[in-house]
Amino acid sequence: MTHRPARILLSALLVTSLGGCATTGRVDALEKRLDEVSRKADDAASAAANAQKTANSAASRAEAAEAQAKAAAQRADDAARTSEAIFKKRVSK
Repeated sequence: MTHRPARILLSALLVTSLGGCATTGRVDALEKRLDEVSRKADDAASAAANAQKTANSAASRAEAAEAQAKAAAQRADDAARTSEAIFKKRVSK
């Protein structure tokens, strides 16, 4: 994924820095550890993307609820004005 170039670079850096001192087993262990770290980073990125989708969905639902509430408030205000006008008309008779 996006971590592949960094992984290759880090592997090359580890191998060259260890030079002749590193055994194949140590290099393999480091590569395994690097693979695990890369997998965890990918998992974290995936979880973050899912969380962002959930947050976006929640924000959309909240905006829709706000619009519905505003419309309901407007209808209630209109009904109140109408009933007040009817009341005043009957009282004035």
